[in-house]
Amino acid sequence: MSSFGSAFTAADAFLRARARMGASTAFEKFPREVVVEIVKHCDIPSIINLALTGPTFYNYVKGDEHYIAIQLIIAHVDVYFMPLAVAQYLAKGIHHQRASRGLEELLNPEPIMSFVDMIRPDMERYKRPFVEKYRPNHVTLTLKAAEEILSFHSCAAYHAHLLEVGAMNDLGGYSDQDEFRCANGEEMQRFMKALYIFQVSCHLFPAGVRTPDHRKGKPGPLESACAKFFRMFAPWEQQQVRCVQEMLQNRIYNVAYRFALANTEWLKKPSHDAFELFVVQKGLEAVKTYESKGPLDLYGAVMNFKRDLRESEKYRRHSWHSNNDLLWLKASPDGKRISLEVDHIFAEFQENESGPRDVWLLTLLEPVSDDPLLFPIPIIDPVEYSFKWSDSITLDGLYFWGRKKIDRYDLGTLPETENMKKVSSGLELSPEVFLYHHPGRDNGNWFIGTARDYSVDGHD
Repeated sequence: MSSFGSAFTAADAFLRARARMGASTAFEKFPREVVVEIVKHCDIPSIINLALTGPTFYNYVKGDEHYIAIQLIIAHVDVYFMPLAVAQYLAKGIHHQRASRGLEELLNPEPIMSFVDMIRPDMERYKRPFVEKYRPNHVTLTLKAAEEILSFHSCAAYHAHLLEVGAMNDLGGYSDQDEFRCANGEEMQRFMKALYIFQVSCHLFPAGVRTPDHRKGKPGPLESACAKFFRMFAPWEQQQVRCVQEMLQNRIYNVAYRFALANTEWLKKPSHDAFELFVVQKGLEAVKTYESKGPLDLYGAVMNFKRDLRESEKYRRHSWHSNNDLLWLKASPDGKRISLEVDHIFAEFQENESGPRDVWLLTLLEPVSDDPLLFPIPIIDPVEYSFKWSDSITLDGLYFWGRKKIDRYDLGTLPETENMKKVSSGLELSPEVFLYHHPGRDNGNWFIGTARDYSVDGHD
């Protein structure tokens, strides 16, 4: 260290700053745009320290805090995620306010309906190729808010990477082509978006929504709000949300289970429902925190949480909406018939890549149709074939991959979009038949029946 560096103390800096009060340095005379351009490349503590150096920069930062916060977020978060990043931050605040007042307040639908209506214009941006600039008009952001938003984005990126690696490993097979060895930019974007939607859903609907295993029960007070929320996204994106939850809880469950298995003399084997409850109720940041501490802390956190949560049966264990695809499919005026035509869905939710959409469409049609167009490779038993194809959709991450990657690893077994649309055209069934054949899509598996189990195509 130089003699200047060792002798120049904080007290000296303070005295010199006091001596020049009223004077301006060259840096302080920079135009506002230049200062903001510099500031947005700094972290939050550095910006705060800059603001505390004197009145000029304090006024800069304080007067333009919202603008600086936006620029800071844009510099570190892709503009594509900005609407969801802000929604996640606001939803987290709403959740903490409601949770502090108890379960009864969590079941109040009014603030949730208002929130969904507020973010709807922002979420509408995702229905078309996202090229627009974004500035939140319904909230004023502080540097603290920016710090929380950036922290969560980093957490989501952490989980997205682990989920992508796990899905690629489960997908099996290896390619000498780089484009098939790992997720590309669009595929990672889907993982990230699904994690954001998952977390917002968990904040807004920790309870009060009917889950798939209670489908025939009375709808909860937040059922309509949850349907309204998920209807803002494509049906294949709801399945992506289901997939990231299943993949996430399977990952931490396997870690805890192996740890408990190695220490059976003093640890009980964990139940899977405890991990479902933990992931949905505690969220991504808590999972990352305890996962980084090691298997003992992770195991203890999950088991203790379930033990201490009062009336745990009233809280959600699933982050997605339980009515499968009925939110998007058209019904007859009397509600007795459901049409499986999808042209209006494809027109509403425009996609650059058909992979996730085609996977969703196949899983919509497989359980209710034996049409040969769904089986591009000749097979002996369509039912057995369809079950094998659907069995590992979650683990293999097929809802996230592009069409080329799916065709590369599944050897051309995914039908072409136009052929599936031909099958769906004119195909109608009752809501009861539909729900029988699509019982929740848990763990990537379906009950696979055939069209002979229930009559379809307009004949009951």
